Amino acid sequence: FAASDTMLCNGMLCAERAVALFGPQSAWFMSEIYLAFFPYLGFVLMILILQRNALLAQRFAVAFALVWLLGILLVYIAPSWGPCYYYRDLLAVLPRTEVADLQEGLWRFKIYLDAHPKSTAAAFLISGFPSLHLAVPVLGTIFLGRISRALAIFSVLFCLLTLAATIYFGLHYLIDDIGAFFLAVGAYYL
Repeated sequence: FAASDTMLCNGMLCAERAVALFGPQSAWFMSEIYLAFFPYLGFVLMILILQRNALLAQRFAVAFALVWLLGILLVYIAPSWGPCYYYRDLLAVLPRTEVADLQEGLWRFKIYLDAHPKSTAAAFLISGFPSLHLAVPVLGTIFLGRISRALAIFSVLFCLLTLAATIYFGLHYLIDDIGAFFLAVGAYYL
């Protein structure tokens, strides 16, 4: 995963490139974007409910379940453990944020799993391929686009910011986010 990331970002890890591009001063904003995942999901659900289109809401529910189930299965098959787990110094320049605190907790889980590789405890808390943090907003964008162009544009912007945040904090490699896109589109068509 690191090799593909380096290839996709012209010889640097994408996280390294993102931190250089956005700088440490963007950490708070990127943290807020990353944490906006659940409010975003609530927003999508509220819009779908207010539409009173049962078929659209049911299709979203099935596609969401597919994204989540297939995504978790793939994470267990390919636990990529983003760059923040292997290149800790890379992100040391970032100030403390809620996402940085989240990373510290995940780091402790990684240390535990490194020491106990046959344990299944806490393995689900490690990032992997694909990024479900991006797959769900991509799926939301597809469904919001069926309702309104303005909602779709808002959602695309949220997806792009979420992609940047997952890379910026090194939680995912770029290939994890590319996989998220294909997972969401595939679940929609299934």
